[in-house]
Amino acid sequence: MRFYLVFFALFSLAGNALAQMELQGHLNALAADPQLKGAELSVSVIDIATNQLVASHESRKALIPASSLKLLTTATALALLGPEHRFYTDLQYDGYIDAEGILNGNIYITGYGDPTLGSDQMDGVDSMDKVLEKWLSAIKEAGIKSIQGAILADDTYFEDTPVSPNWSWSDIGNYYGAGAWALNVHENFYYLRFQQNRNPGSKPSLKGTVPKIEGLNFENDVVTAGAHTGDNAYIYGRVYTYVREVSGSIPAGNGLFVIKGSMPDPPFFIAQSFQNKLQDAGIGCSLSCGKVKRQVHKEARNLLIRLYSPTLKQIVVRTNLESVNVYSEVLLRIIGKHLLGTGSREAGIMAIRQVWEDRGLSWTETTLDDGCGLSSLNRISSLQLAGTIRKAWIDENLRPALKASLPLAGVSGTMRSYLKGTVAEGKLQAKTGSMNGVRSFTGIATNRKGQQFAFSIIVNHYSCTNSQIRKKLETFLLHLCE
Repeated sequence: MRFYLVFFALFSLAGNALAQMELQGHLNALAADPQLKGAELSVSVIDIATNQLVASHESRKALIPASSLKLLTTATALALLGPEHRFYTDLQYDGYIDAEGILNGNIYITGYGDPTLGSDQMDGVDSMDKVLEKWLSAIKEAGIKSIQGAILADDTYFEDTPVSPNWSWSDIGNYYGAGAWALNVHENFYYLRFQQNRNPGSKPSLKGTVPKIEGLNFENDVVTAGAHTGDNAYIYGRVYTYVREVSGSIPAGNGLFVIKGSMPDPPFFIAQSFQNKLQDAGIGCSLSCGKVKRQVHKEARNLLIRLYSPTLKQIVVRTNLESVNVYSEVLLRIIGKHLLGTGSREAGIMAIRQVWEDRGLSWTETTLDDGCGLSSLNRISSLQLAGTIRKAWIDENLRPALKASLPLAGVSGTMRSYLKGTVAEGKLQAKTGSMNGVRSFTGIATNRKGQQFAFSIIVNHYSCTNSQIRKKLETFLLHLCE
């Protein structure tokens, strides 16, 4: 009996070794592909059970990861705060309310990093209008009938500029380049509507924004392209500035065509919106709305109502499934605030490093500039990403949230269109990353024998077409599940 057990164990080991050799052979073929000549490739495949690196190519080469970086940010947030953590936003006042219902003081909308407030994209979240209604009800319940003061947005929980100074000018005016504040609303973006026409080369007219942002103006250089050409319009403009240039094209048609842009100042916008809501209800303010400066005494304020976010697990699921940049950027600053006491991009990056170094991972190949992967200055190796996802995956407190958040090949999120009808469908989960000249996949794969691998593939500076690089990488991903 002992002989058979030993024989079976040796046979299994030999089979695994052969499978690893075959996988490494497929990887070598990918690296030697003539169409990838001049490209940079970093690949790491780690056996989750043994922590063995079973296939690799330039595993320590630090490359631009694009949105695969979100896995690092979200895993760190889960490790520090726990999956059930909730963020909140407070409506407060200072001063006193007299017998006639006059508040001699200010109303404060104080943010503590909830990225979901007023979102129309997140399930179970109150719309912005519903949020304003709840705040109005709280004002009335407190007996406030008029305000001798102002509506003030307080976003001082974070100490940082809302966007990386290294983000591209072509990104920051669009919804995916929205900044991260301590007080966020509607995911910090607006819808910009165009009235289409049927004449290619003509200029479509603007029909305003939803929600309406007072003082926001547009220089419209958009032209009409052929039918079914898609959204090729881009919005340009910096944070805190209220003039936007829109250029590019939208398809010919006869309806409304909608694109999305980043809000210039979400905290001020929500204060302005609430002041308008109060005025419509007959509750006036003696001063114009504004924003709180630094060095204020929050202990003198009274709480009217506190609104909570969904759980961090739910936020992470949306972040990774749909690749939501603004959620990642808010989480980065919260990570820094929680661990180092500073809500900044730099503190968040330092905190990420500390968390994973404390768990035994090397950081020598990594240089980060943001938390979402939008910056072209981010550099990280496939070994760092694969090692991180493995560490998180073997943690029973983190795995359920991460598993729920990772797009499933052929089924969900950004992997929905990948590997359909193959053995990898439903067996491989990965966070994708893409930008000009960059493709990446980081996640978990399960093969026919039930072995699980943490993997990361990053390719930079490829010269073949996007469809060609997709096919090449899909082929290797398929081999992971064989």
